[in-house]
Amino acid sequence: MSNLLPNNNFFDLSPSKFFENFAKPIFPNFPNTDIKETSSEYILDIDLPGIAKENINLDYHGDTLYVEAKQSDENNETDQEGNIISQERNTAYINRTYTLPNVDENNISAKYTNGVLHLNLKKNEQHVKSTKRIEIE
Repeated sequence: MSNLLPNNNFFDLSPSKFFENFAKPIFPNFPNTDIKETSSEYILDIDLPGIAKENINLDYHGDTLYVEAKQSDENNETDQEGNIISQERNTAYINRTYTLPNVDENNISAKYTNGVLHLNLKKNEQHVKSTKRIEIE
């Protein structure tokens, strides 16, 4: 048991260390999103901090944009002898939909920069329903 605490002394565990990860947000269920509509397009900025671009999937189907993101992190802290003192696992999963009618499925662009997913969805004159996978630059 003494190997579980730093310096092998309960009283050396400062309150700031005890609550260090207590309130750390893993990932919000619904990311902050800014949606702007113009006469020719929809513009979305979706906050996805800490998510790797490879872990984000975008689909547009039947007037709906589907955003799915997954991320897993593992943090192992060991003492000088290699014994594990702390082991943390965080898993984030988000699945969000946005209803955006009359989008030209062949004219959708997505860019991911500094934790923000930026999408431009050009509007279509004709309303046709199908599914389109969207690649992120």
